[in-house]
Amino acid sequence: EYSLKYVFGPYIDSGSAKYILKLLRRIIPYAQHKVGKRPCIYHQIGLCNPCPNQIELTGDPEQKAALLLKYKQNIRLLKSILSGHISEVQKELEKAMHEYSKEEHYEEANQLKKALDRLVYVVSPKASVEGYIENPYLLSDIHEK
Repeated sequence: EYSLKYVFGPYIDSGSAKYILKLLRRIIPYAQHKVGKRPCIYHQIGLCNPCPNQIELTGDPEQKAALLLKYKQNIRLLKSILSGHISEVQKELEKAMHEYSKEEHYEEANQLKKALDRLVYVVSPKASVEGYIENPYLLSDIHEK
């Protein structure tokens, strides 16, 4: 039920793929393990949220359904990012952030803001030092494009 397998690539080496997944995990938490008897260590530090183990241990059917929905949304967002639909993911995160803010769920809105900031940082073009020497406002020029 939790095993959603997709194939992306090819990557030059496995190190590149692992690095990309490590970066993405800090933006959109996901699980890399089989279902067990208690939430994993990554769940405790926010890198596996919701944890499939947590979902299975939840006794309340409504809460279980909500956690499963969030898990599937995270996987869908990861799939979109890896498919190159980054602007769609950004718009979706911004929309959800504003909805949380309207409902006065500021902590959740802040978590989405941090995820959005990380995503923007990861996908932003990187400029060389020489570029900044020639144009001290290079970063703002890049973001205006």
